[in-house]
Amino acid sequence: RMTAFKVWWLLLWRLIWQVHLSADYSYNPIPMWGWHGVTVMQDLECVVTMLLFFAAIALAVWCWWKGQKGIAFFILLYFINYVPTGNFLFIIGSIMAERFMYLPLIGFAFCGSIWLNLNTVAKIVGGAWFLIGFAYLAVSTRLFQRKPKTIDFSEA
Repeated sequence: RMTAFKVWWLLLWRLIWQVHLSADYSYNPIPMWGWHGVTVMQDLECVVTMLLFFAAIALAVWCWWKGQKGIAFFILLYFINYVPTGNFLFIIGSIMAERFMYLPLIGFAFCGSIWLNLNTVAKIVGGAWFLIGFAYLAVSTRLFQRKPKTIDFSEA
């Protein structure tokens, strides 16, 4: 289930930066948590994304508690729509697909529109968090130098 958190981050990043989309993410392109041949860094990525996952849910609860019910609603709408297809509750037939993000995109888009209407200080804080996420992505892809994973159909 730890791999599901990393897949969540990959799909969330695909909502922000739509590069290297694929019609099929088969079993091998996404390293599984704790399997042979998986590096410590890849396992650490799963742990970090799990912490980000719960931090985003905690952000929604904090926003609700502070009276920002609109942003809390749309963050929770994103998660409520994503969790059934995210391999968290039960294993489904596919590990990752952009089609799993169609309904969560509603909550994501409304959160983006609310963010665009914030004041300058709030945008700076949000931008700082975005840069932290971007730095994590840069480290995990070795400064964007690692080639995207491909699927070889020649053996089929």
